[in-house]
Amino acid sequence: MRKKKEVSNEVILDAIGSLDKKVGSLDEKVGALEISNKIILNAVSSLGERVDAMPETMQDMINGAKEELMEEIRPITRAVDKDAEMLIGHEKRITRIESQLVVAKR
Repeated sequence: MRKKKEVSNEVILDAIGSLDKKVGSLDEKVGALEISNKIILNAVSSLGERVDAMPETMQDMINGAKEELMEEIRPITRAVDKDAEMLIGHEKRITRIESQLVVAKR
């Protein structure tokens, strides 16, 4: 059988002190990780709020762009309508003139 080595109180106290330092170091690291996790959680929450608000902002942007386009298109539409009315008016006059010419030739 092996003989048991005697361990002095000093060695035991050194081992406990070393273990205590390591546990303290681990506690600090865990605390830093918790802080990092809170920062990440806050950032993700903030992003979530921004994403939730985004559709409204995007909808506002789309409505603004749509209104700008409509401001450009409305005058063109009116002009096309006036041109169409003018063409119809000219067509009626030309038809009348043609019918008078046909009657006059007879």
